[in-house]
Amino acid sequence: MDKQPALQFLSPFRVLDLTSEKGYYLCAKILGDLGAEVIRVEKPGAVRDFWWWSYNLSKTIVPLDIEKEKDKDKLLNL
Repeated sequence: MDKQPALQFLSPFRVLDLTSEKGYYLCAKILGDLGAEVIRVEKPGAVRDFWWWSYNLSKTIVPLDIEKEKDKDKLLNL
């Protein structure tokens, strides 16, 4: 029996996750589960608890302090 690829409806899309609430983490996780490339942008040194790990395992994490000008430029390039 051939294996079917996972649902990848959103594979052409990139999602920037700038959220700070658990409910929104889940929304971005679902988009990633459907194939989107999800990039999580967060402040360097952010606390990572159980919920953080459960919602962000499949995301690419980019630590940026968007209050700094050089990090603002990096964010715009994403």
